[in-house]
Amino acid sequence: MSEYQPIPQPPREDPVTDFPPSAVPARSLTWFWIALIGAVVCLLVTALIVAVSGLGWLAYENMQNNNATATTRTDFTLPPEGWSKTIDEQFVSDQNGWQVDYFEDEYGQVDLAIEEGLYRWRVASVDEEGLLWWAYPTLDHRIGDFYVSVDCRQLEGDVTSTDYGLLFHFVNADNFYQFTVSEDQFMNIELRRKGEWIPVPGWESTQLVDPGDMNNLAVLAEGPYYRFFINGVLAHELDDDRLNGGTIGLVIDIWGENEARFQFDNFQLYEP
Repeated sequence: MSEYQPIPQPPREDPVTDFPPSAVPARSLTWFWIALIGAVVCLLVTALIVAVSGLGWLAYENMQNNNATATTRTDFTLPPEGWSKTIDEQFVSDQNGWQVDYFEDEYGQVDLAIEEGLYRWRVASVDEEGLLWWAYPTLDHRIGDFYVSVDCRQLEGDVTSTDYGLLFHFVNADNFYQFTVSEDQFMNIELRRKGEWIPVPGWESTQLVDPGDMNNLAVLAEGPYYRFFINGVLAHELDDDRLNGGTIGLVIDIWGENEARFQFDNFQLYEP
């Protein structure tokens, strides 16, 4: 489980604004007064245009602000009405069969424990390609439509080399989706299909992550349509039918030779 090392997001390029100045042809004195009158007229017209544009821009900004407010509201009932709670995990015991043990191999060490109402992970990668680790509860059925949420955070480690979050429609090590965030305010949605990583859309910056605090991540899946939430706000929507069932759990990713600690709490799963 060490073959995955995400490619860093390429730097964004600022738009080019250093345009060359326009060439202004010389004017003869014969046309001086005509040019002067024309300039005055142009100034008056320009002033009128600026005034009208200013009013238009204010209206546009108000419209954009209203739209931005609309996109930050979930406008969903979460979990959906009528759905049943399959798991309500407060991590006071290992009643749902989570992994709790110490593991060590040539790729690193993983220590998983349920303590004081938290699912604590300490993970160390000793391989330059990093380490991907997941854990999931014991379920007696394949999950189709679902709503899952969890509170999670990173306690220690390089925030630019780690991410953590949810694993879903997990079939095996070569077929699953993951939805993760990092403490430096990025989110990542990826599909692993037949052993290949497919960004859907992959890495994106987001201000919805609260560095240093518990972050609530949630996924609502209805057929091939997915909605992803960070701290109660809709962060992304996806239409993808390449995987339509499997189990659900937690996942962390460490790139390179690094060590980090994570906490998970309030894992909840709903199904129709």
